[in-house]
Amino acid sequence: DPLTYARGPAGQFPSPMIRHTPSPAARLVSLVSATQSNSVAVQLMAQGGENALSFSVNFDPASATFLSAAIGNGASNAVLNVNTTQAAKGEVGCALALPPGSSFAAGAQQLVILNFSSVSYSNIVGLAFANAPVGQGLADENANTLNTSFQNGTVAVTGSAWPTVTISQSGNGVVVSWPASTTGFNLESATDVTGPWTPV
Repeated sequence: DPLTYARGPAGQFPSPMIRHTPSPAARLVSLVSATQSNSVAVQLMAQGGENALSFSVNFDPASATFLSAAIGNGASNAVLNVNTTQAAKGEVGCALALPPGSSFAAGAQQLVILNFSSVSYSNIVGLAFANAPVGQGLADENANTLNTSFQNGTVAVTGSAWPTVTISQSGNGVVVSWPASTTGFNLESATDVTGPWTPV
């Protein structure tokens, strides 16, 4: 704004300028669909000046298995370290850094590709950012922490189309079963295929 003056009893005098400096908007790190199947990209909406990122991702190990992590096309000259010590429990951590003094270009940058496989059947698996085994954060070229928001996502994993369901007669009824390792399915019944369906 241009400099303004207030009028006093003896004429004009400069008024003190009060400047409001808004806090910088949070950078956004999100999990978005990757071009490869069974994969999800960790994307940074960079504002410029970002140098390093760390995070962990949690997932249901009964639905998906973590395979690997790779550097994305927005971080080709970065170094990536992956912590898989808790992968069997559904927890994977990553730390990614550019060389000193360099930063990611402003805009949407694909930094890391996370690769998964299905445990049994095709499914949509929820992924959540977390602080273990690696704490989440974003830093600039001078290792200053940057205000950052982390947005969870999903990954589509491909496996068998559906679990195998077995139906056998038992007296006047039937027994319906599927493998115990198959999760996320419930048995429901209806008198008509259009419903309503009720849990059994």
